[in-house]
Amino acid sequence: MILHQKGFSAAELIIAIFVLTIASAGFYQIAVLSLNISKENKNEMKAAYLAKEGIEAIRNIRDQVAWIDAADGKTGIGELDLDLNDTHYPIISANSWELTFIDPGLIDNRFSRKIVFEKLSRDPDTGDIEDVYNSVNDDENSRKITTIVSWQENGKDKEVTLISYLTNFNY
Repeated sequence: MILHQKGFSAAELIIAIFVLTIASAGFYQIAVLSLNISKENKNEMKAAYLAKEGIEAIRNIRDQVAWIDAADGKTGIGELDLDLNDTHYPIISANSWELTFIDPGLIDNRFSRKIVFEKLSRDPDTGDIEDVYNSVNDDENSRKITTIVSWQENGKDKEVTLISYLTNFNY
């Protein structure tokens, strides 16, 4: 005699619910991971833009002031002595960029940005920038700019560093 079974048994229903629960948990984990990666990528991209903005701010400042301050003969951007390897912070004041030695605080309540200037030297034969600064071959018309944007994410310190070179294009 053949019986026609209609519907699911309790055991089949429990197994189906178990399989769906496991699959749903996996999809949930993937979704959470994707959102975290997306957030991290967004913050890294924003930090990269802030680093680039820092370099552009320095170029903007350079374009508005004399390279050598006639009052004290320091080589740098106007009155700033850039040979000190001090940390500088770009800020907007009266609709233009300025540099300050005082940390203005976080950008968007998350990011910290600082800029460090360094002297650089060039190989006298090739004109290439030397890997290690050599005072004998000092290039007083160029500076290395390092912009560092840092923030914390998920309890970890993150950082984007951008290096560029600034030249006195008026010499």
